[in-house]
Amino acid sequence: MTTNTSAKDLGALLQQLKDRDGRSYSALAHRAGTSRSSLHRYCQGQCVPETFGTVEQLARLCGATQEELAELHRLWSLATRPVDPCGAVARVPAARVSSEQQTVEPQRLMLRASTLTPILLAFLIVLLVLIAIEIAEDSGDLFTISAETTDPGQQASQPTR
Repeated sequence: MTTNTSAKDLGALLQQLKDRDGRSYSALAHRAGTSRSSLHRYCQGQCVPETFGTVEQLARLCGATQEELAELHRLWSLATRPVDPCGAVARVPAARVSSEQQTVEPQRLMLRASTLTPILLAFLIVLLVLIAIEIAEDSGDLFTISAETTDPGQQASQPTR
């Protein structure tokens, strides 16, 4: 568990958003896909989620503004940045908010499991189809399309081996 000031500030802002929303820890945690105890620890500043996606999802469920999202990202970045053994903390730039798009642009790309899963599934399906085609071609089980037909209404494909 971390006890740094940024974690406390992050927790305080999450608690403020939760209180403003009015839902219980259990109800909000259920909607966010986390446990009630984890959400409580986040709001108390006792620990920090591993990914900003968790913080963002909680904030969006509570109706956070773009400015609040940017501040949450800044605090999360500060709370999760590495600390060297001498106590010096690496500098991490704050999130930028585009005035035109009004979206939070984190400094690094984060892929969520919910985004990655369909991509991997599609890739695996394509790979399996290609493997099946290769196996079928090697065993000679594929049908070829014959250009010669006796009846124009007859289907053009005839099994050939």
